[in-house]
Amino acid sequence: TETVTDTVAPTISNIHAIEIGTNFVRLGWDTDEEANCTVLYGVATQTATLSLLSEGPTHNHYIKSGRNYLVDDLPAKTVIYFYVASADRYGNGRQSSYYSFKTADTNTIGVAPTIVA
Repeated sequence: TETVTDTVAPTISNIHAIEIGTNFVRLGWDTDEEANCTVLYGVATQTATLSLLSEGPTHNHYIKSGRNYLVDDLPAKTVIYFYVASADRYGNGRQSSYYSFKTADTNTIGVAPTIVA
């Protein structure tokens, strides 16, 4: 029996905000292979070290697309910096570049959310 070893981390793409509220954001992204997901975020500057960021729970639903990751308990009217991370079943992980968004002044429905790379 031949053992197949995967040593390549998933490629992350299509990072987008599904919804932004006064104290939450729903983020989505795709990977080129089935992978889990987590988000690291904070209100520090874009060059913040990892220790200044909060880490959301890792969702171990190994999927390629259709992620709907909720980050809540955020301060209103605040710029939040974040990056997403995914790893495949073999533990090969990758993180995205930093992105940012601003939490809303008020919760709105039907307004296109924006994130900035």
